Amino acid sequence: MRTISVAQFDDETQRTFPGVPDGTLHIDVAGQRFFRGSMSENPADTLALMQQIVDRYAFDDYVRQSALRILRKGDVRKPEGIVRALAGFVRDRMRYVKDPVNAEHLTTPDRLLADIWGKGWAYGDCDDHVVLLATLLTSVGVNNHALAVKLNADYFNHVINAAFVGGRWIDIDTCYKDRIPPDYRDRMVLRQG
Repeated sequence: MRTISVAQFDDETQRTFPGVPDGTLHIDVAGQRFFRGSMSENPADTLALMQQIVDRYAFDDYVRQSALRILRKGDVRKPEGIVRALAGFVRDRMRYVKDPVNAEHLTTPDRLLADIWGKGWAYGDCDDHVVLLATLLTSVGVNNHALAVKLNADYFNHVINAAFVGGRWIDIDTCYKDRIPPDYRDRMVLRQG
């Protein structure tokens, strides 16, 4: 059985999911329950799980107020400026750390934002970067989705965001901190959203 774990940490600033006393979210996707596994085993399920998290948190007032707080500091008169400001925030404030061995671990956007506002940064791998950016973008009305890509491999091992800006889709990879990301067009064959 393939499973994916999703962490929801409970503290005085966080909300837990109803009926989940231990703070761990167990999500049922297409009749399957996910606790551990990897994206390469079933990327469509991973993307669906990520989308469920985005859908759950994009309308959360804490997330929206965080997005507005970020946007106050940038040139956001045009949609491109909104995307640039939010993507720059995620790129600069998230520190890349791999998931545990043989596990797909997702941290909820409210927890990532609480860490960022409290410590100045948060930790996560590519799916955490993508979920946070997708949630922030959705909270301020930017159409976007996640894309699974084959990065230097013949299987899906990476996810990025795509946002609809200026009449076209643009790829965004906030995991590339100090260099230009590769051209993903020939590597993307799976999309969620």
